[in-house]
Amino acid sequence: MTSVDFQQRLRDLVNLSIRTYTGQAAGFEERDSLIAALTRSHATLLVERDAARAEVERLREAATTTATMLAIWGPETFPEVNEHGQVHFARALMESAAESLFEVLPPEAKQAMEAKRAEILAITGLAP
Repeated sequence: MTSVDFQQRLRDLVNLSIRTYTGQAAGFEERDSLIAALTRSHATLLVERDAARAEVERLREAATTTATMLAIWGPETFPEVNEHGQVHFARALMESAAESLFEVLPPEAKQAMEAKRAEILAITGLAP
């Protein structure tokens, strides 16, 4: 099969896939209809995969933002440490939640948080 034949065959299959999808695929061999259905299924899976990847990325960004805010503002909101080295319960929860999130996020997330913390401290003049 030449390149031109292959390209024509691919065009025919794509067109058949469209006609199969719209219910206009009369007069084609069963094998061609099956190939067209598989092509359509594959295209659908690719679209769904891309949508799932985009959703995972959106969730990763949200988790990174949440973990960063908890890690930065927990100690700033509840800076007190008692004589036994204990911190406020809410701060402990915030720090624990941030660490749990950073454990499942890529290492770059924690590095980004440290950079953001340094930027905030430089702007606000708060103690590290």
